[in-house]
Amino acid sequence: MRERLGLKPGDQSAFVSVGQNEVRRVPRNLTISDLRGMLPRPARAATLEEMDDAIAEAAIGSGCP
Repeated sequence: MRERLGLKPGDQSAFVSVGQNEVRRVPRNLTISDLRGMLPRPARAATLEEMDDAIAEAAIGSGCP
């Protein structure tokens, strides 16, 4: 099974149910650099003010004080 899933010694995985009859293996030992390139680049970088506003809106929406 390890060979079929491509697991090497030391690899960590989680198995996640994604449907009534489907389970997927998710790697658990990724670093932040392994995730690089998964999302497309934004058309422009957000400003610090835009980031602060987004954080404040999320905090208000989640009920955080």
